[in-house]
Amino acid sequence: LPLIISGLAGMINEFFDRLAIKFFYEVPADVADSTSYIRSILGIYGANTKIAVLMTLFIQCFRYAADPFFFSQKGTPGFNPMFALVNKYLLVFGLFIFLAIMGYIDIIKHFISANYWEALNIVPLLLLGHLFVGLVYLQSFWYKLSNKTHYGIYIFVIGSVITILMDVLFVPVYGYIVCAWANVICYAVMLVITFLWGRKYLPCDYDFKGIALFSAMAAVCYIAMQFTDGLGLILKLSVNTLILCLFVYIVFKTEKL
Repeated sequence: LPLIISGLAGMINEFFDRLAIKFFYEVPADVADSTSYIRSILGIYGANTKIAVLMTLFIQCFRYAADPFFFSQKGTPGFNPMFALVNKYLLVFGLFIFLAIMGYIDIIKHFISANYWEALNIVPLLLLGHLFVGLVYLQSFWYKLSNKTHYGIYIFVIGSVITILMDVLFVPVYGYIVCAWANVICYAVMLVITFLWGRKYLPCDYDFKGIALFSAMAAVCYIAMQFTDGLGLILKLSVNTLILCLFVYIVFKTEKL
């Protein structure tokens, strides 16, 4: 029952953004047909969320494998170190997908109509939000394994409140980009809360140094990719490929893989 309730709260985090745009988006005064205008905004926002689905597919594949694996490994020697390692590599793979999508966004964007490209600036935010979803899911195993699933209700309700407040208060002012930011902030807060509460029930020796290094490197790589915008398409993609390869090289070199 607690997992069902927390799941319903999670649904709010995933779908309230559409409702916020529909009911709270500020329609310009010179627009005659407000209904059609809102529909077009929903179309623009929804089309760009489809690009972020690439991250969601990765997280979903991970979840299908993680559930039976972790429950079968519960209580075995070495579970905690293994759990910490999986957390780190989930982050690394997620960051790689983030950089790959953003590095080749000039190709990937053609999967949606050019009429929707004006909202491509929300794609990196949505990708981060979906990556945080995966990390929250992984961290949530502590209350599942310890049979304290009621904590999931508190965590997801907190996330839902953040989502609702941000969307209701700021969508009328700043538009649909608030929905993307709410997605990131909501799951980032949930991740921190889940991690802190979980330290008591599932203490792990996380490689914080490695996590910080890979996160910082991914941020540097993403920023570097922004400076390739003025280049021609072929040159831009070539440089972004080198940047992506550099990230992979650092991961392999650091992890001695």
